[in-house]
Amino acid sequence: MDIAPTTLKMAGITHSAPKYQERVRMFPWLAGKEVRVHEKDFIHGWELCGKDAICKSNWKADFIPKLKGPGKWQLYDLSPDRVETHDLAETNERSLKNS
Repeated sequence: MDIAPTTLKMAGITHSAPKYQERVRMFPWLAGKEVRVHEKDFIHGWELCGKDAICKSNWKADFIPKLKGPGKWQLYDLSPDRVETHDLAETNERSLKNS
């Protein structure tokens, strides 16, 4: 998700680099004009301060190191569990391997 370009667009500010503005995807979703930010099967992942995550469709797998988390991959179905309280990694091991 392109947070900086979206924020600039919402504030009515144009970035000095013309190509920078082309990546705005969140604005239509935030404005209620789109159902989702990305197409349904878009796969995206990230790493931040040692924490890793990958999302596809309504599934999210994440890894939080032992100091701040369980030190293992966790799996969530975000459709019914938007706040990630029910780890499904053990009962859906196949989904975890495919995410």
